[in-house]
Amino acid sequence: MTSPALTVLAATGQGAHPLVHLNAALNTLATILLLVGLWQIKGRREASHGRTMLAALAVSAIFLTCYLTYHIAIQLTV
Repeated sequence: MTSPALTVLAATGQGAHPLVHLNAALNTLATILLLVGLWQIKGRREASHGRTMLAALAVSAIFLTCYLTYHIAIQLTV
């Protein structure tokens, strides 16, 4: 089942909202950072692990902001 917002975008020929791709990229980057952090802590590299986890937190916060912005924008257009 598709959402009404996606139906509106498809019907108007606009395609996907640009934030959808940014959200996917940010989510992928956060996942990669978490995996790198896991590898670092298993290798007992605490300092670099801490920096990597802070970067993952920052990317996740940016993702959340973009995600909420996207859903607010979609609600305003429907």
